[in-house]
Amino acid sequence: MTNLKRNNHLSSRVSRLASLVSHLSSSEGFTLIELVIVFTIIIILSSVGLASFSSYSKQQALQTAAFDVETMINVAKSRTLSQVKPGDCSGLTLEGYEIIFNKSTGQYNLQVLCGGTFFPVPSAKTLPNGIYFDASTVDSITFTVFGASPSTGGQVIVKENGLATTKTITVSTLGSITLE
Repeated sequence: MTNLKRNNHLSSRVSRLASLVSHLSSSEGFTLIELVIVFTIIIILSSVGLASFSSYSKQQALQTAAFDVETMINVAKSRTLSQVKPGDCSGLTLEGYEIIFNKSTGQYNLQVLCGGTFFPVPSAKTLPNGIYFDASTVDSITFTVFGASPSTGGQVIVKENGLATTKTITVSTLGSITLE
């Protein structure tokens, strides 16, 4: 009796499969309603994907800009520690390096302090379009040769116009640099 039930169950499945195959291979096409629904779903999924990509792209631009600013701060610290003295400072005493942040233009540049005078180092950079320094960002960070500690610590806050996210670079008075 068990074999009979199995055979009936199996033959029932085979007949359903045959019915499905015959339906799929029939000459009937899709209805207009079915096509409209499929295209609507595709459009909705595409627009959600495009919006996500746009947000991701803005996040990456902000992250890259913050990394670039952090790199320049690390270069200033490194050059101060190793006492790298450019040609403009020949005959003068190296006192340190400074990064200046222009909040209105988004430009930041490195300069060297030798004999009480600042000399520009050819490294000026500008933040990408749509990314800017927050008003609470410090005006400059200076690393002095003696101990390579910044004379002033502070925060550099980088923002993007379309995001609520910010990237904060903190320089402590002991010279540690962190990006959050």
